[in-house]
Amino acid sequence: MEWGVKLSKPNKDVLTADEKDLIFNTSDPSLKVIQSGKYNLSIASSTTTTYTIPLSSSVSRPLLPLVNLYVPSLNSYKGLSGISVIYDLVTYLRGKFEYDDNNLYVTIENYTGANVDTHFYYFLCYA
Repeated sequence: MEWGVKLSKPNKDVLTADEKDLIFNTSDPSLKVIQSGKYNLSIASSTTTTYTIPLSSSVSRPLLPLVNLYVPSLNSYKGLSGISVIYDLVTYLRGKFEYDDNNLYVTIENYTGANVDTHFYYFLCYA
């Protein structure tokens, strides 16, 4: 592409920077976020809870869902990856997501022995 927008790393001239020294380049493929949100959770001890998020009618395929769960004990976010697969985020707190034509389903399992207050962000991207 002969035109576009580029953003270089600090102390790198954007006009002469190698690709590895660019933070952003509009000629690179990127995802378009078509729906997003935040859900606050209060998960009771030793329970599994599924949150159903309706998909907007404008959501088209191919779809790439991204879900980031805040893990209070780690004071950080952990991504839930894949579909219909449970990933251990931290001992005794697990999550998974899956989707169909109408909804995104985020399931959180709490085996910590205590109630957990947390939240997750989700992003539905056109891939």
